[in-house]
Amino acid sequence: ELTLDGGHITGGRAAGVAAMQGAVVHLQRATIRRGDAPAGGGVPGGAVPGGFGPGGFGPVLDGWYGVDVSGSSVELAQSIVE
Repeated sequence: ELTLDGGHITGGRAAGVAAMQGAVVHLQRATIRRGDAPAGGGVPGGAVPGGFGPGGFGPVLDGWYGVDVSGSSVELAQSIVE
């Protein structure tokens, strides 16, 4: 389980961001910055289909930010996506 309060998430797989398979992620007042996207970019899920609703945020992180959160629960509270 990962809890981030007021922190920053930057980069992607190229920046060494680890995969979080089956993790529970709580983002409170976090700033998420787009980094080096892996091949495929933000195509799976994208920023528009699903948005940040159920099943939407995981695909965004997986494709756009290079963080693998497949099978995970992501909670986004008062956070900013840049």
